[in-house]
Amino acid sequence: MSIPDTLVALIIVSPTKTPSPTLPLIRGGGSCKSPPRMRGRFRGGVQTFIFMLALLLGGCSLGGPTPQPNRYAIEPVLPTAVSTERAGTLRIGSVQVAAGFAGEQLVYRLDDVRFEQDFYERFISEPAAMLGERLAIWLETTGPFEMVTRTGSSSVAPHVLEALVTELYGDFRPEQPPAAVMQIQFTVLDIRPIRPRLVLERGIARRVAIDEASAAALVRGYNRALGEILGELAAEMTKLPRR
Repeated sequence: MSIPDTLVALIIVSPTKTPSPTLPLIRGGGSCKSPPRMRGRFRGGVQTFIFMLALLLGGCSLGGPTPQPNRYAIEPVLPTAVSTERAGTLRIGSVQVAAGFAGEQLVYRLDDVRFEQDFYERFISEPAAMLGERLAIWLETTGPFEMVTRTGSSSVAPHVLEALVTELYGDFRPEQPPAAVMQIQFTVLDIRPIRPRLVLERGIARRVAIDEASAAALVRGYNRALGEILGELAAEMTKLPRR
């Protein structure tokens, strides 16, 4: 029911106005009050109005189910080649994402200064947790270390890998082709000395062209970008002393 029709219905069902009884003349400083019967009719009209207004507002929200967000996961394809010289133990430390990209909502860049978060297109979990898990699986499966442990593990590891995702967005600026943008800053610490020593510091970025400016195409671009970044990281880590 549209709003004008409801208002018409409201006018139709409102009680008809009846002549007010003659009010007695109050002399002196007393106040003039409506008779009880008149007050009752006034309250009845107000209640009818409130009831019809509630129906109107309720009807406006009954057009259909509320749309639910679409959910996506970043899952790079693992390479078939595995490092032939696997040795040592690596622990995955903290994996963080810069504040502007840390939420579940996908982020689009619209121009040189404007970014937008998409309420209806989201990651399946917060990107820090998801990317940390993908990082651990990648290095466990194909990396140069014989064992990879997670944060909180009791296993002793001489090296700790930490990561900070500084860029994670879809570049949807109108003057250029759409692309998935990802950049991660990696650090590896050797914690065997009394004072931990930095043995690797590397920022790796990828800009992957995608077919269209859509959420699904963007996540496919993220898959490719993360796979290339982790492949380059694993190659760099083969240069570390692992014994």
